[in-house]
Amino acid sequence: DLLIEGKYWAKNVQGKNFDKFYDYPLSWESISKYPKEIKTNIINEINAISPDSKAKASNYEEYIEALTGKTLRKMFFERYPEKLWGISVKDMTADWAPKRVNIFDKKALFFEGQWTAVGKNGAGPVYERIADEIRNSSGDIYLENQITKIETSNGAITEICTVDKKIQVGNTDVVVSSLPIVSLIRMLGHSTKLKYRGVMIFYLDCMKKRILPKDAHWLYYDSKEVYFSRITEPKQMKVNVPSSEKTLLTIEVPFTVGNELDKKDIGEITKEIIEQVEKIGLITKSDVVDATMVKEKFVYPLQYQGYSKELARVNSIIGDVKQLYSLGLGGEFNYADTQIIFEKAFDFAKSLTIDDDVSIRGIKMP
Repeated sequence: DLLIEGKYWAKNVQGKNFDKFYDYPLSWESISKYPKEIKTNIINEINAISPDSKAKASNYEEYIEALTGKTLRKMFFERYPEKLWGISVKDMTADWAPKRVNIFDKKALFFEGQWTAVGKNGAGPVYERIADEIRNSSGDIYLENQITKIETSNGAITEICTVDKKIQVGNTDVVVSSLPIVSLIRMLGHSTKLKYRGVMIFYLDCMKKRILPKDAHWLYYDSKEVYFSRITEPKQMKVNVPSSEKTLLTIEVPFTVGNELDKKDIGEITKEIIEQVEKIGLITKSDVVDATMVKEKFVYPLQYQGYSKELARVNSIIGDVKQLYSLGLGGEFNYADTQIIFEKAFDFAKSLTIDDDVSIRGIKMP
């Protein structure tokens, strides 16, 4: 009752005037409509790919080219990932690349072959339902109660300190942390070189009935002339909105903590975002009646060359604390869709509620 199923399409927007819309995922139907020279290059490059090219790839750039050839790589898998992740594709590991890039025969949905849905009233009610289930199962939720310190002794957590209380932890208790792993390791008294890429999300309330093209639910931007990487219009996904005369744009801007974007005043960067959305031709400044912004520092884990050794070291330290589990997107230094995280959470909860050799308690606390 909280979700509405849908079929969603995406386009990559390119061109000096932001007037070239390329379907994504890739399909031969779409490629057949490309300019002749581009289309010919794509076909020739794919036909020339060596079977062992992927095995020889040492970074993201080489691995993607071994899948798609140079032209498609430069069109879809160079500027955008560099904008999103903030580092060169030459410095990104091959593990970071998708293991395969599908080129469908016909134009394909963004989540082709998968059941997809969005919250009828946004994501909030979904999480409120989860909170209700936790409370109904005798769980407690403490909001705005930041953890400030974790005390340990002899390889075990003894106390968790928050802004207004101290929680005593026994040897047989289980502590599950979904904190970003960099925050957790520092609370345990260690440092790390692991880094995240953050995202600012701007919400523009616009006095227009509709903004995005009818055949697009997500627009992706790789241009350096605009800060944002993706624009969504929830109304087009049939998310309920307060007024039929208005719509909302969701605009995602990747950033790194401490960089120029991060240091900008909220009012200043909001003004620039509105100007940039006008520049790409979606709105005029006068269409915007309200604007808000939220900032999340820990979203995309940076898989730079050599990160895996550092992650293994950090996980080893956490693994030595016998009651502690670091899970979730931030806690596992991973990026995945929400449904995958939920599945892992359900599996973990099930393991906590059984008492045998394969349960969490049986494995880590014999």
